[in-house]
Amino acid sequence: PEGEFAPQSMYSRGKIELLQGKFEDATKTFNSLAADYPDSPQGKSALFSLVKAAIEGEQAQVARDAVKRMLGDSKSYGANEFVRVGMLMMENEFFEEAQRALEIVKSHPDAQENDAILQRALFGLGRSNYEQGNCSGAIKHLDEMLVKYPKSALLFDIYLLIADSYVCEENYPKARETLREVSILGSKVDGMNADLRIAKIQALEGEKEAALASLMRIGLFGDASKEEQKELVGNALGEAAKLAKELGKWTQLKQVAESYIESFPSGHEVSQMRKWVNEATVRLAE
Repeated sequence: PEGEFAPQSMYSRGKIELLQGKFEDATKTFNSLAADYPDSPQGKSALFSLVKAAIEGEQAQVARDAVKRMLGDSKSYGANEFVRVGMLMMENEFFEEAQRALEIVKSHPDAQENDAILQRALFGLGRSNYEQGNCSGAIKHLDEMLVKYPKSALLFDIYLLIADSYVCEENYPKARETLREVSILGSKVDGMNADLRIAKIQALEGEKEAALASLMRIGLFGDASKEEQKELVGNALGEAAKLAKELGKWTQLKQVAESYIESFPSGHEVSQMRKWVNEATVRLAE
């Protein structure tokens, strides 16, 4: 197609091919659209649409090839296109591609005066590095974000990911220090997230009784009827029960298992919790 409506016509054809599952034809259409009309809105969205549809259609290689084309022609795309692709790849656990796309965003001229895009890029770089095991790289990007945006809406998410990265490096004192900030300054849910991580650190350092006490505090004093606390309470009770069983703390095992059954009557661990209640009851009667 030629003329001013050509980009829209090609874009529509590519979308139809994607809906029909014709990924090879769609790839050719979107590649042509991106190459022939790179400055059009459709041309800039073409590869993103291809990446998204390929992921949804479980065509990982098609998605990776499309991202590779964008990365190889970075000057043709704005920071917003790269941040959209980077976050999409990260959400679907293509962390290497996400990192490469977001690195372009960080230095892209379009992003330098756009705090929203830069914050997404820095946080995404932190997470993509962490997920690939590059924990020092994660800390570097997240620390940079804290310096630039000390009042970011993502502040406590940043702290929690920094703490996870310190745990990854086995730097437990720094992880604890970071988590204390969250416990002091954050919301109830932020504090519960921090306390769960502190319990994990305590267990890793061999302080299992302290870890059990931390988990029980979260599980028994949290409110599973509140949606924002429900998962945290369930995780804490589940981990507390396992640890109490390991330590032979039958009173605590019975208490947390019964609490789990009461709070999560349809939970996936209910069957195991009932067995542990019975076992703890027998042990306490001995």
